Amino acid sequence: MSAIESRSLLLSIRCYRGLLRAYPQTFLAEFEDLLCQAFGDLASRAVQSKGHWGLLVLWMRTIPDLISSVFSQRFRSAAEWSFRLRWILACTAGVALAATLIFGPAFLVFQIKMWLGLLSPHPSHFVHVMPRPQQPTISTNVRILLDAGLIGMLLGLFQSLALTWSRFRRAVWMLATTVGVVLAAGVILLVPVVATYLRVTIHPWRLILDQHESLYYGGATVFCISILGMLQTLVLMRQGTRALTWIPASAVGILVCIPVVMYPPGLPFVGFVYGLLTTLPLEWIFRRRIDERAVAVGSGKLLS
Repeated sequence: MSAIESRSLLLSIRCYRGLLRAYPQTFLAEFEDLLCQAFGDLASRAVQSKGHWGLLVLWMRTIPDLISSVFSQRFRSAAEWSFRLRWILACTAGVALAATLIFGPAFLVFQIKMWLGLLSPHPSHFVHVMPRPQQPTISTNVRILLDAGLIGMLLGLFQSLALTWSRFRRAVWMLATTVGVVLAAGVILLVPVVATYLRVTIHPWRLILDQHESLYYGGATVFCISILGMLQTLVLMRQGTRALTWIPASAVGILVCIPVVMYPPGLPFVGFVYGLLTTLPLEWIFRRRIDERAVAVGSGKLLS
């Protein structure tokens, strides 16, 4: 075996070991060394018999088998998919129920008026279901904060149930979620108020608003969508430093959901979109516990 072939063999084994990282940790703990040894033997025989061509043929057979095996190992874990499904359903149910409680009464009144013939069945009349734009008032702001509190409470409740924690940690998660949503709504309400105050007063920050208005509103937006993740991360810190990744993951999920929120009929799908975007980051945060405590579906102790 030439020096070039020897280096190619070592490089192939190293690449193969790197590709094995796609397997679940529990699988690697048991079979990684055996798989590397088997591939090393096959690669050595291929190089000795046919050189680089034999090594190339081996890789052409190995990669499809490796992809198929990884998918079978990843998708066969009932515990992992149970957690993902629970989380997505929890986010969907929490937001959908809150939207129903907030907008349901107005929609019911609209339907009653339709049945009584007080309104013509024209699609434009659907706008009566939603609150009309109006000048902010104290009562309007209080109503917004109360609605935000309801959304946060129900979302936190269903999420805490999906996490299958103890009652105390569920209560803490609910509190963090409720406070996070309310604070985010409060920041949204305060941003234009602060901007108005800065414009009518002599304040150093007025220069930022006058010369870099996009920086002011952009920074406020980033802070607003990050509040929920920040507070929930305090509860997740028990999982280690990985919990810090929940802040950007949650912020991205909220940011993607903003266009859906702006379209009222899409409100029931906001929770589904958020849950779908955040389930994998959250699973990664809990990865060690999921691998160590993988149990049958319904055991109720996956993340306890």
